[in-house]
Amino acid sequence: MAVVRLLRRAWFGLWSRMGYRRLLLLERRLDEPIRDLGQPIPVTIGLLREDEIEDYTTLVPDADPVDVRSRLTSGQWCFTARLDDRLIGVRWAGAGPMRLDYLDCHVDLSTDEACTYGLYTDPAFRGSPVSPTGSVAMLRHLRDAGFRRVVAAILPENAASLRSVTMTGYRPYGVIGRVKVGPWTWRFLRTGGAK
Repeated sequence: MAVVRLLRRAWFGLWSRMGYRRLLLLERRLDEPIRDLGQPIPVTIGLLREDEIEDYTTLVPDADPVDVRSRLTSGQWCFTARLDDRLIGVRWAGAGPMRLDYLDCHVDLSTDEACTYGLYTDPAFRGSPVSPTGSVAMLRHLRDAGFRRVVAAILPENAASLRSVTMTGYRPYGVIGRVKVGPWTWRFLRTGGAK
């Protein structure tokens, strides 16, 4: 099974370099219960403040402090997980038109929908409850802010991210992508019955 996953990842990685890219769309309805997952690691969940941007750029490789500040001032939220005051995990959420850099496009959301993106966990804590714990806190924050649904776009080969979001109740609902050949670009969106 691991060999099949490796071959699949290599296959789609090659096609990605040639102009074919796609992301799996997942949704989490906020009118459904958001259950606690337990927290064996005593992390503190919060929102990133402008005076903490240096912590963010220390954690996330190649992060641009100007970009982080711009996202914060535009009203996007960066949820943080800290252990003993050390930043070990982040995830972003925003509303309105959301940019998907990987596909070079924007996704329009309804006023009661949010999009989560930019999840990053310190490599020493990957596979631990840090990411799902942060997701639960983010979902509750967004629900309390009046959102009814949260969407995420994840590479189908990113098994760790898919495992993390499905633990907190996300379900696949479609695929979004693009095919680019020279100066021509075709975009596609398939919903319902996505695998």
